[in-house]
Amino acid sequence: MSAIASPSEHTPRARGRIGFIAFAAAVVAANAFLVRNYAHFSAGPAPEWPVMIDLLLFVPLVFLALNWRQGKAAVVRTLALVSLGALAGSLILPAESKHAWLIVEDLRYVALGVVVVFQLGLITLVLTRVAREHHSQNLELSLDRAIDERFGNSAFARLLRLESRVWLYGLLRRPIRHAFPGIRHFHVGKQGMNASNQMGFLILIGAEIPIAHFFIYLFNPTVAAVATGLSVYGLLFMLAEYRATLYRPLSVTERGLHVRYGVASDFLIEWPTIATAAPTRDTVRRAKGRMRLIGMGEANVLIKLAPGTRVSGLAGCRVVEQIYLGVDDPVGLIAEIDARCRND
Repeated sequence: MSAIASPSEHTPRARGRIGFIAFAAAVVAANAFLVRNYAHFSAGPAPEWPVMIDLLLFVPLVFLALNWRQGKAAVVRTLALVSLGALAGSLILPAESKHAWLIVEDLRYVALGVVVVFQLGLITLVLTRVAREHHSQNLELSLDRAIDERFGNSAFARLLRLESRVWLYGLLRRPIRHAFPGIRHFHVGKQGMNASNQMGFLILIGAEIPIAHFFIYLFNPTVAAVATGLSVYGLLFMLAEYRATLYRPLSVTERGLHVRYGVASDFLIEWPTIATAAPTRDTVRRAKGRMRLIGMGEANVLIKLAPGTRVSGLAGCRVVEQIYLGVDDPVGLIAEIDARCRND
């Protein structure tokens, strides 16, 4: 479960991430510029070895040196950077410059195999938990506990929890037979026809997949297989989102409001961090410090948080000032928040 963090808890780490991303982007941009303009400096194709050193060794090793205290998580992220470097180098280098790089490009099949094994492992975890605990446990919470016990609350663990929910809600027609903990629950499927709109998109996506596959297959069977595989996964994700909309509630607890929304959002807003809660009919646009959780419906509750409040999510912590929600019973939710906040 993700939670509200203190205002200063993750600021240095977030700044470090931004700084490293800027550094890595500058290295990639410099290599792209030099390769593209190599003809101005020398005859013949641009050499591949400087790109290999920078993108496959230098940038990943700098990241590892800065994050070695994170142990296995740092190693996994370093390998991911090597994979991203291989992709970037393939785009930067022209065909006439690629010799040893062709071997690097062939490693993409290894990366694909890792992804397949990762997904099969998640499916196995989901099915094992279903077989063992579906009569006595809330399966989502059971999966969360299993991941927490092994990986803690790292970024990798957050990704695992999201993927496990995708497979849980995508594979099972009724994934939740036992209630989530909480004093009172609020659902989100009826507001603005949220769930009905999602079902409409599901039908459209499902009908489009075989048609698109047929026409792409006429030009390139390999591309058709890849595109269809991605489309099927997208359909599974959309199906999981639809079922999560029906079964995952926002829960009023003793500590705060536990926000579950769709398949991705899962965090706790502690009562002391909530400044106000009010009804709204605003058209909500993206803005810094604003979170929108309305699905395919409309916002009807606006929660304003205390200054500096940080919300932890899949991509890490960020400062949030306003949370727009779309719920089936906005009056009831606002009354519960007001009552709890007054007591605090």
